[in-house]
Amino acid sequence: MITTHRPIVARVLVNWLLLVLTMLSVQAWAATPMVSAGVSHSCAVLSSGAVQCWGDNRSGQLGNGSTTISSSPVSVNGISNATLVSAGDGHSCAVLGSGAVQCWGANSNGQLGNGSTTSSSIPVSVSGISNATSVSVSVAGSHSCAVLSSGAVQCWGSNGSGQLGNSSYSNTNSSPVSVSGISNATSVSAGSGHSCAVLGSGAVQCWGSDNYGQRGTGRVLSLYFTPGSVVGANGQGLLNLSVTAPSSLVADADKVFAWAERTYAAIFGPAGQSSQTITGYRYRAYTGGHFLAVNDSDTPHLLYLGPLSNSTILDLGLLSGWLVQAGP
Repeated sequence: MITTHRPIVARVLVNWLLLVLTMLSVQAWAATPMVSAGVSHSCAVLSSGAVQCWGDNRSGQLGNGSTTISSSPVSVNGISNATLVSAGDGHSCAVLGSGAVQCWGANSNGQLGNGSTTSSSIPVSVSGISNATSVSVSVAGSHSCAVLSSGAVQCWGSNGSGQLGNSSYSNTNSSPVSVSGISNATSVSAGSGHSCAVLGSGAVQCWGSDNYGQRGTGRVLSLYFTPGSVVGANGQGLLNLSVTAPSSLVADADKVFAWAERTYAAIFGPAGQSSQTITGYRYRAYTGGHFLAVNDSDTPHLLYLGPLSNSTILDLGLLSGWLVQAGP
């Protein structure tokens, strides 16, 4: 009797082990549910790792192999292990459990990142990315950005405003390019013509279009194709999402003074002058009657007095803008 039932018991054990392994495999790909709303469509990651989208689909941004609008969720083809999804205007992107990134939808500006400008109603792999931790799709534009596990940021798609951050302008980049100077990012967000990243230190840097001051650097410039630091509230210090202590006006002023001495040594010399104070101002005096000063009430500005301004006070702009120039 025992010998007769031994094969049956073995099969039961094998089936039980296969069931356990299947359950463990499913658990290994378990994702944190999330949703992303684009201009006229939305996408969600399910706990299973699948992605579903709904809404406008005229560019194939729902990823189900069609261009039919859907008022209820449809499954994105071929994705079962997503960890993040981002919905934009005419395209969407997802980070997979492997670290790869896949995108689908409109691609006239290379925003799918697969080296072409051909739109796709099913996911295509972004070229060269295998270790992404997050991704962001431009809601009102045509570019995408991802943070890699190394802390670097790569972007692709439209670059007419420098929103890819690679120190150049070009109409399109259909494959990812590295954002200049960023190696410790924790998250990234793509806007219309600009992008921003949070660094490990808590600082924020932005690049691209700046016609409304959206880069937050204390100055309004038309375009800026490399990252610049966002300044603090009221133009004081630098914005830091991890530090709540206010910036020191004394430290900020002296840092800008020292930078000016290094950069314009022929005017602001000799270097290393001691800062002095009078009511309302902190200043340094230099050879030849040149003065640099910062007001210590209201929003601080950098001021110049001397022969280059006919001995009248010249307002050089927000101290915070010069603090960005002075560097970390």
